[in-house]
Amino acid sequence: MPNLTKGKRKKRSSTGIQSVSVVLPAVGKKLNLDKKVQEWSLLSLWEQIIDEPFKKTTRAVRVKPYHLQNILMIQVESATVAAELAFYLEKYQNKINAYFLQTGLEIHRIELRVF
Repeated sequence: MPNLTKGKRKKRSSTGIQSVSVVLPAVGKKLNLDKKVQEWSLLSLWEQIIDEPFKKTTRAVRVKPYHLQNILMIQVESATVAAELAFYLEKYQNKINAYFLQTGLEIHRIELRVF
């Protein structure tokens, strides 16, 4: 019977089982794991990027996609910390985006939430 699927043929062993090297990338793409790994790597950078006064009072919690933009959500301990940190958001956004090649994500805006 002819193969009616378009594109590359999937590699199969003589037993009909697909190779892990074929299945794993397809599963990762289907589950959107690439995006999650990028997000996790960016969130883990927050501790390295943020200056000492804010390290204990802030934490990066997620990257929210919104109209083709990525918004970094930061939880802050109090409204006072949020007000002070607001003066430095552009600086921190630039520092985070300097890691673009490492994370694969560009941040377009940072939002602060009091927790």
